[in-house]
Amino acid sequence: MANALLEGKYYKKAIVDTAPAAGGYSTSEVPESVVRGFDDKKLTFSVSTGVGDVTLKYLGAGETDTWQDEAGSPYTAGDAKQVNTTAHDRRWKATCEEGAYTSGDLIFGFEW
Repeated sequence: MANALLEGKYYKKAIVDTAPAAGGYSTSEVPESVVRGFDDKKLTFSVSTGVGDVTLKYLGAGETDTWQDEAGSPYTAGDAKQVNTTAHDRRWKATCEEGAYTSGDLIFGFEW
């Protein structure tokens, strides 16, 4: 299998099973607005299986190309966190960078 994206009504994830090239392999972007209208307004990020490091990234409102690494990165299998969605219009993605993949099906992404 090759690296792939998994997307549904309430999730966006990636599976990395092949070492990513330059630029890494990322989930699709998730805007914080996906949780508006839900009672608990929770956006959750997790890494469920595989061996490697995943970097959580955000792009601030009005910004177009300078993704910032989230302070707690990198994350590994078993890690999960609730993303703070109070900034409005911020976008998130998760990336397995070049050289960060080790083995297995590294599955990571977002649920809301």
